[in-house]
Amino acid sequence: LHTVVDSAVSTYRWLTKQVRPESIIVSGESAGGCLAVLLMLKLKQLGEPLPRGAILMSPWVKLDPIDTPSWESNNYTDYISFSAVVKEAFTLSANGGRIDDPSINPYFASEQLLQGLPPMWISVGGAEILRSCIEDFAQRARGVGVPVELYVGEGMAHVYQMFACCVARPPTADLLPWACCCRLCCADMFLETPAKHPVWTSFESARRWELQLGDVQAVSKGSQFLCCSATRQ
Repeated sequence: LHTVVDSAVSTYRWLTKQVRPESIIVSGESAGGCLAVLLMLKLKQLGEPLPRGAILMSPWVKLDPIDTPSWESNNYTDYISFSAVVKEAFTLSANGGRIDDPSINPYFASEQLLQGLPPMWISVGGAEILRSCIEDFAQRARGVGVPVELYVGEGMAHVYQMFACCVARPPTADLLPWACCCRLCCADMFLETPAKHPVWTSFESARRWELQLGDVQAVSKGSQFLCCSATRQ
Protein backbone atom coordinates (compact mmCIF):
# COMPACT_ATOMS: atom_id res chain seq x y z
CA LEU A 1 0.00 0.00 0.00
CA HIS A 2 2.89 2.41 0.56
CA THR A 3 3.62 2.47 -3.16
CA VAL A 4 -0.06 3.06 -3.97
CA VAL A 5 -0.27 5.94 -1.47
CA ASP A 6 2.89 7.51 -2.90
CA SER A 7 1.35 7.27 -6.36
CA ALA A 8 -1.82 8.95 -5.09
CA VAL A 9 0.26 11.76 -3.58
CA SER A 10 2.05 12.30 -6.89
CA THR A 11 -1.28 12.41 -8.72
CA TYR A 12 -2.70 14.85 -6.18
CA ARG A 13 0.33 17.12 -6.57
CA TRP A 14 -0.15 17.14 -10.33
CA LEU A 15 -3.83 17.94 -9.88
CA THR A 16 -3.11 20.86 -7.56
CA LYS A 17 -1.11 22.44 -10.36
CA GLN A 18 -4.30 22.48 -12.42
CA VAL A 19 -6.85 23.47 -9.73
CA ARG A 20 -6.74 24.78 -6.20
CA PRO A 21 -6.77 22.18 -3.38
CA GLU A 22 -9.92 23.77 -1.94
CA SER A 23 -11.68 22.81 -5.19
CA ILE A 24 -10.77 19.12 -4.88
CA ILE A 25 -12.94 16.40 -3.34
CA VAL A 26 -11.30 12.99 -2.98
CA SER A 27 -13.54 9.97 -3.14
CA GLY A 28 -13.41 6.21 -3.14
CA GLU A 29 -15.35 3.04 -2.42
CA SER A 30 -14.15 0.03 -0.43
CA ALA A 31 -10.35 -0.15 -0.79
CA GLY A 32 -10.52 3.12 -2.73
CA GLY A 33 -12.12 4.72 0.32
CA CYS A 34 -9.21 3.47 2.41
CA LEU A 35 -6.79 4.97 -0.11
CA ALA A 36 -8.60 8.33 0.01
CA VAL A 37 -8.16 8.44 3.80
CA LEU A 38 -4.53 7.34 3.57
CA LEU A 39 -3.90 10.07 1.01
CA MET A 40 -5.25 12.75 3.32
CA LEU A 41 -3.24 11.42 6.27
CA LYS A 42 -0.07 11.38 4.17
CA LEU A 43 -0.66 14.91 2.87
CA LYS A 44 -1.12 16.15 6.43
CA GLN A 45 2.12 14.49 7.54
CA LEU A 46 3.94 16.11 4.62
CA GLY A 47 2.47 19.51 5.46
CA GLU A 48 0.85 19.84 2.05
CA PRO A 49 -2.52 21.49 1.33
CA LEU A 50 -5.45 19.20 2.00
CA PRO A 51 -8.44 18.73 -0.31
CA ARG A 52 -11.73 20.39 0.52
CA GLY A 53 -13.30 17.15 1.63
CA ALA A 54 -13.86 13.46 1.04
CA ILE A 55 -16.75 11.24 -0.05
CA LEU A 56 -16.21 7.71 1.21
CA MET A 57 -18.47 4.79 0.28
CA SER A 58 -18.10 1.70 2.46
CA PRO A 59 -14.43 2.60 3.06
CA TRP A 60 -12.29 -0.37 4.09
CA VAL A 61 -10.67 1.60 6.92
CA LYS A 62 -9.64 -1.49 8.89
CA LEU A 63 -7.81 -4.03 6.79
CA ASP A 64 -8.62 -6.92 9.12
CA PRO A 65 -12.24 -6.50 10.31
CA ILE A 66 -12.75 -10.10 11.45
CA ASP A 67 -12.68 -9.20 15.16
CA THR A 68 -15.44 -6.58 14.90
CA PRO A 69 -19.08 -6.95 16.00
CA SER A 70 -20.48 -6.44 12.51
CA TRP A 71 -18.36 -9.30 11.17
CA GLU A 72 -20.47 -11.58 13.35
CA SER A 73 -23.83 -9.84 13.05
CA ASN A 74 -23.67 -9.26 9.29
CA ASN A 75 -21.73 -12.34 8.24
CA TYR A 76 -24.67 -13.81 6.34
CA THR A 77 -25.94 -10.60 4.77
CA ASP A 78 -22.75 -9.34 3.12
CA TYR A 79 -21.23 -10.89 0.02
CA ILE A 80 -17.61 -10.21 1.10
CA SER A 81 -17.91 -12.10 4.40
CA PHE A 82 -15.30 -14.71 3.55
CA SER A 83 -12.45 -14.85 6.03
CA ALA A 84 -9.97 -16.41 3.58
CA VAL A 85 -10.46 -13.57 1.10
CA VAL A 86 -10.24 -10.84 3.76
CA LYS A 87 -7.09 -12.31 5.31
CA GLU A 88 -5.44 -12.66 1.90
CA ALA A 89 -6.34 -9.07 1.01
CA PHE A 90 -4.81 -7.84 4.26
CA THR A 91 -1.65 -9.91 3.79
CA LEU A 92 -1.13 -8.56 0.29
CA SER A 93 -1.88 -4.97 1.34
CA ALA A 94 0.35 -5.03 4.42
CA ASN A 95 3.23 -6.66 2.52
CA GLY A 96 4.94 -7.62 5.76
CA GLY A 97 3.98 -4.44 7.62
CA ARG A 98 2.43 -4.23 11.08
CA ILE A 99 -1.31 -4.64 11.38
CA ASP A 100 -1.57 -1.42 13.42
CA ASP A 101 0.52 0.74 11.07
CA PRO A 102 -1.69 3.79 10.31
CA SER A 103 0.19 4.42 7.08
CA ILE A 104 -1.54 1.34 5.64
CA ASN A 105 -4.39 0.82 8.12
CA PRO A 106 -6.16 4.15 8.79
CA TYR A 107 -8.33 2.64 11.53
CA PHE A 108 -5.27 2.91 13.79
CA ALA A 109 -4.48 6.55 13.02
CA SER A 110 -3.84 8.53 16.21
CA GLU A 111 -6.00 11.44 17.32
CA GLN A 112 -3.15 13.74 16.37
CA LEU A 113 -3.10 12.33 12.85
CA LEU A 114 -6.87 12.59 12.46
CA GLN A 115 -7.13 16.10 13.82
CA GLY A 116 -7.37 18.72 11.09
CA LEU A 117 -8.56 16.41 8.33
CA PRO A 118 -11.14 17.94 5.96
CA PRO A 119 -14.88 17.19 6.19
CA MET A 120 -15.92 13.66 5.29
CA TRP A 121 -19.23 12.26 4.07
CA ILE A 122 -19.23 8.54 4.78
CA SER A 123 -21.81 6.00 3.65
CA VAL A 124 -21.95 2.47 5.03
CA GLY A 125 -24.32 -0.42 4.48
CA GLY A 126 -26.27 -1.41 7.55
CA ALA A 127 -25.83 -5.09 6.67
CA GLU A 128 -22.15 -5.04 5.72
CA ILE A 129 -19.33 -6.58 7.70
CA LEU A 130 -17.33 -3.33 7.75
CA ARG A 131 -20.07 -1.36 9.51
CA SER A 132 -18.52 -1.50 13.00
CA CYS A 133 -15.05 -0.33 12.00
CA ILE A 134 -16.44 2.39 9.73
CA GLU A 135 -18.67 3.70 12.50
CA ASP A 136 -15.77 3.56 14.98
CA PHE A 137 -13.53 5.48 12.57
CA ALA A 138 -16.20 8.12 12.00
CA GLN A 139 -16.76 8.54 15.74
CA ARG A 140 -13.04 8.93 16.43
CA ALA A 141 -12.68 11.51 13.68
CA ARG A 142 -15.65 13.45 15.04
CA GLY A 143 -14.10 13.26 18.49
CA VAL A 144 -11.13 15.35 17.38
CA GLY A 145 -13.23 17.91 15.55
CA VAL A 146 -13.36 16.55 12.01
CA PRO A 147 -16.76 17.32 10.42
CA VAL A 148 -18.15 13.88 9.59
CA GLU A 149 -21.58 13.00 8.23
CA LEU A 150 -22.28 9.29 8.44
CA TYR A 151 -25.11 7.78 6.41
CA VAL A 152 -26.20 4.21 7.08
CA GLY A 153 -28.08 2.44 4.28
CA GLU A 154 -30.29 0.16 6.33
CA GLY A 155 -30.23 -3.45 5.15
CA MET A 156 -27.58 -2.73 2.54
CA ALA A 157 -24.38 -4.69 1.85
CA HIS A 158 -20.84 -3.57 1.07
CA VAL A 159 -20.60 -0.85 -1.59
CA TYR A 160 -24.35 -0.94 -2.17
CA GLN A 161 -23.97 2.61 -3.52
CA MET A 162 -22.53 1.16 -6.72
CA PHE A 163 -25.40 -1.26 -7.32
CA ALA A 164 -27.14 1.44 -9.32
CA CYS A 165 -24.63 0.65 -12.08
CA CYS A 166 -25.86 -2.91 -12.43
CA VAL A 167 -29.49 -3.09 -11.38
CA ALA A 168 -32.62 -1.48 -12.76
CA ARG A 169 -33.65 -0.23 -9.34
CA PRO A 170 -31.99 0.07 -5.91
CA PRO A 171 -31.87 -3.36 -4.23
CA THR A 172 -34.04 -3.90 -1.18
CA ALA A 173 -32.91 -5.85 1.86
CA ASP A 174 -34.50 -9.10 0.66
CA LEU A 175 -32.61 -8.75 -2.62
CA LEU A 176 -29.17 -8.59 -1.01
CA PRO A 177 -28.42 -12.33 -0.92
CA TRP A 178 -28.73 -12.29 -4.72
CA ALA A 179 -26.53 -9.24 -5.30
CA CYS A 180 -23.22 -10.90 -5.96
CA CYS A 181 -19.93 -9.63 -7.31
CA CYS A 182 -16.27 -10.60 -7.54
CA ARG A 183 -17.25 -14.25 -7.88
CA LEU A 184 -16.13 -14.94 -11.42
CA CYS A 185 -12.45 -14.13 -10.92
CA CYS A 186 -12.33 -15.45 -7.33
CA ALA A 187 -14.60 -18.49 -7.58
CA ASP A 188 -12.13 -20.81 -5.85
CA MET A 189 -11.99 -18.50 -2.84
CA PHE A 190 -15.74 -18.76 -2.25
CA LEU A 191 -16.08 -22.51 -2.07
CA GLU A 192 -16.97 -22.60 1.61
CA THR A 193 -19.35 -25.17 3.07
CA PRO A 194 -22.14 -24.37 3.10
CA ALA A 195 -21.85 -21.74 0.37
CA LYS A 196 -23.40 -18.46 1.51
CA HIS A 197 -23.98 -17.14 -1.99
CA PRO A 198 -24.10 -18.45 -5.56
CA VAL A 199 -20.67 -19.19 -7.00
CA TRP A 200 -20.16 -18.88 -10.74
CA THR A 201 -17.27 -20.40 -12.64
CA SER A 202 -18.07 -18.64 -15.92
CA PHE A 203 -20.34 -16.00 -17.42
CA GLU A 204 -22.33 -18.82 -19.02
CA SER A 205 -23.01 -20.45 -15.64
CA ALA A 206 -24.16 -17.04 -14.36
CA ARG A 207 -26.59 -16.72 -17.28
CA ARG A 208 -28.01 -20.18 -16.60
CA TRP A 209 -28.41 -19.23 -12.94
CA GLU A 210 -30.34 -16.12 -13.96
CA LEU A 211 -32.73 -18.07 -16.18
CA GLN A 212 -33.47 -20.51 -13.37
CA LEU A 213 -34.36 -17.71 -10.97
CA GLY A 214 -36.45 -15.67 -13.39
CA ASP A 215 -37.49 -12.01 -13.16
CA VAL A 216 -33.94 -10.82 -13.74
CA GLN A 217 -33.53 -7.10 -13.17
CA ALA A 218 -30.19 -6.50 -14.85
CA VAL A 219 -26.72 -7.86 -15.46
CA SER A 220 -23.46 -5.95 -15.69
CA LYS A 221 -20.49 -7.71 -17.27
CA GLY A 222 -16.82 -6.81 -17.10
CA SER A 223 -13.40 -8.36 -17.41
CA GLN A 224 -12.84 -8.21 -13.64
CA PHE A 225 -16.31 -8.71 -12.18
CA LEU A 226 -19.90 -9.58 -12.84
CA CYS A 227 -22.75 -8.19 -10.77
CA CYS A 228 -26.22 -9.66 -10.94
CA SER A 229 -29.47 -8.99 -9.18
CA ALA A 230 -32.65 -11.04 -9.41
CA THR A 231 -35.84 -11.28 -7.42
CA ARG A 232 -36.37 -14.51 -5.51
CA GLN A 233 -39.52 -16.40 -6.42
